[in-house]
Amino acid sequence: MAAPIIFSRTATLGAAATTLTLSAIPQTARDLMISLRARYDVDTTNQQWMGLRLNGDASLLYRSNASGATTTTYSQNFAGDGFNVAQFSLGWLNEAQAGTAGMFATWLLFLPRYSIAEVHALNGIGTMIWDTGALEGAYYRESVGGYHNSAVAISSLELLNQNAQDFAVDTEITVYGLESPGDVHIASRGTLAGAPTPTLDFDPAADSILDYAATNAAQTFSASNVTLGRELYIQITGGGGSTTIAFPAGTLVLENNYVAGADAVMIIKCVNETGPVFIANLKDVV
Repeated sequence: MAAPIIFSRTATLGAAATTLTLSAIPQTARDLMISLRARYDVDTTNQQWMGLRLNGDASLLYRSNASGATTTTYSQNFAGDGFNVAQFSLGWLNEAQAGTAGMFATWLLFLPRYSIAEVHALNGIGTMIWDTGALEGAYYRESVGGYHNSAVAISSLELLNQNAQDFAVDTEITVYGLESPGDVHIASRGTLAGAPTPTLDFDPAADSILDYAATNAAQTFSASNVTLGRELYIQITGGGGSTTIAFPAGTLVLENNYVAGADAVMIIKCVNETGPVFIANLKDVV
């Protein structure tokens, strides 16, 4: 079974700026996949690098290297990398000249065990096209790697560039939280008791399919054992004209076709990111 994506987050520039930061990355996944899309908002006179900082850390704690190849040459390193530097150097960056005005450089990076307080390695690939003014110049396929020599969990990413010039609108950081594959949950059926104030138990060991008899009053659900991604399937019956249903914070109602007095189905998903992660649902079982 492939590693599931349990969350994604994106930060996009709506106006030109010298940096772009994606903060408050959830700490609920194991590994982080990072997609970057960037371009200068100005014309430059020479090739300049883009950098990436973890947690906004500008200390000389990075060991970084970006190498690249064109159709004719190979560069072992780009400016801004090496030992004891202030950022990961990702390689050269597209500019805003006429030939490549609509083109953005792109990178795909992998940051394992990002939520653990340890020294982190970063690896990835990138693509950019350098403009000579009116025409396209060199095309680079880039390889990126390095270490951040600080034993901390990673909660934010910051893009910067060599001369603190503006990034273009739509420069973007997207992250995907990946979890390790696990055992498929075996669905079991039980009864949801406690009307009109029942508790939804999101513990992976608890029942997945529940039968619930509503009363003719306000039904106020609460949650216990919050587990990100866990879904509960509820067969609901009963109730009357005074029946209403209030769902707890940290849940997402995927289905609710309840009409008082008629059989119905509710599907409720836990989206509370403070708890552990559930990585298999009924739809994953073939």
